[in-house]
Amino acid sequence: MTCSYRVAADTWLGLARSAPGAPMVPRQRHLVDQQAAARAERAARAASGLGQDHYSVSRSHTQGMGAAVVAPADARLGVDLGSIARVRDRHATAILNPTEWTALEPHARIRPALGWGLKEAAAKASGEPLRHFPDGLLIEAEADVVRVRVADQPELCFLARWIRFGDLLCVWVRQAG
Repeated sequence: MTCSYRVAADTWLGLARSAPGAPMVPRQRHLVDQQAAARAERAARAASGLGQDHYSVSRSHTQGMGAAVVAPADARLGVDLGSIARVRDRHATAILNPTEWTALEPHARIRPALGWGLKEAAAKASGEPLRHFPDGLLIEAEADVVRVRVADQPELCFLARWIRFGDLLCVWVRQAG
């Protein structure tokens, strides 16, 4: 299964699943997951119509699934794909401050995975993931809008979206403005 979705005016999300019966040995599984992410990127890029050298991309993969978000070359974006069941409250509270935990209350059923995914995706989009994850990113929410700001560069703000399918959550961010 490979598909793509337009998720904003000039942003596309591609998803791809590994073939059934894919290897379960960790090293092989990682390679199969990377291949799924590459297929997801190709699907999103094809749907976007963006030229070979004129796009930005972020990819993620886990458990036989790959995801890619694609936008024009000047876009700052990030994506994270993760298992909802694997990210527990203890993981989320290790990376979310109390204000962020409260901000994600409307999404309580997926809050741990969502909080983790938001910070992972925004860290990638920041261009310096090791520097910013997790404490250098601040999650804000109001009404139906969720944003992630880079703490030491408050003008650097990412709008967030996500989709759930089964036990997996795909979170993507794109620089606001």
